[in-house]
Amino acid sequence: MAQQCTAARRGRGAPLARLGLALAALAGGAGTASGAAQPTTEEQLVAEVKAALLGHDLAAFDDLVNWDRATKMRRRMVTYQLRYGFGRPIRSVTLEPFPADGFDELRERGTLEPNMPVTRQLRVVFDEPDDDGQPPTELFLIGRQGEAYKIALVVPTRRPGDAK
Repeated sequence: MAQQCTAARRGRGAPLARLGLALAALAGGAGTASGAAQPTTEEQLVAEVKAALLGHDLAAFDDLVNWDRATKMRRRMVTYQLRYGFGRPIRSVTLEPFPADGFDELRERGTLEPNMPVTRQLRVVFDEPDDDGQPPTELFLIGRQGEAYKIALVVPTRRPGDAK
């Protein structure tokens, strides 16, 4: 698992490894706890994520993440990963299409699924060398809830009879 997470930060590996903890597994409504407006454009989303990382702003991420169906352990893991990126120099933040086959391995396993439809991925490349010369990278799964962009998580699959 540690190798998968490292590979995910570098942007390499199998689709599931690329997802790793990349916030793949993180309940947002129309408003936010802090009262901040939700990003409705790609530019706003990129700016908010960059500002939250540079400003060590966990509350901003709490508003951006769709925590629906996230377990306590998943929340802890995602929070740790977010804090790991705090204050690190950032080379680039780009929004990219999410690969059509991005969840194939998850679907094959049948135990995990995204907690909302994912259409984009946000790639944060930190301005630091890595062991093999590749800069560390974090991927955020992105979808929309209503008009707002949210960070999606990979959560346990719903079983028949589970409440929505």
